[in-house]
Amino acid sequence: MEKNVIEVVKRSLNSENFTLIAQQTISYEYNLTINDISRRVMYAKFHLLNRSFICRPFYDTLINMGTVFCEQFSRPIHGIWSSAAIIAICFLAIIIIVLCISTNNFCDTETSSTMTY
Repeated sequence: MEKNVIEVVKRSLNSENFTLIAQQTISYEYNLTINDISRRVMYAKFHLLNRSFICRPFYDTLINMGTVFCEQFSRPIHGIWSSAAIIAICFLAIIIIVLCISTNNFCDTETSSTMTY
């Protein structure tokens, strides 16, 4: 009996029909596995979407608080900083202009005072 089984297995291994059947069986099992995994993932997705609806108001509150903070507080603060920077640049320009004018006037008064004597 054992010799018959060994011979059948050897003949089956060498036959093309056996490899074709094995290939079809493996493909069938692979497709079943992929379909099962896809079905379970979709079930988990729908389950999470349906069961997490209870927490939706909390999520919306957090998102709305962030939006309110960014819209109502952040932009005006950026406006304050940018206007302060513009004022600082203008003050620097005014200081430079005043220094140039006063230096020029000081030099002019020295030359005119030496000429009158």
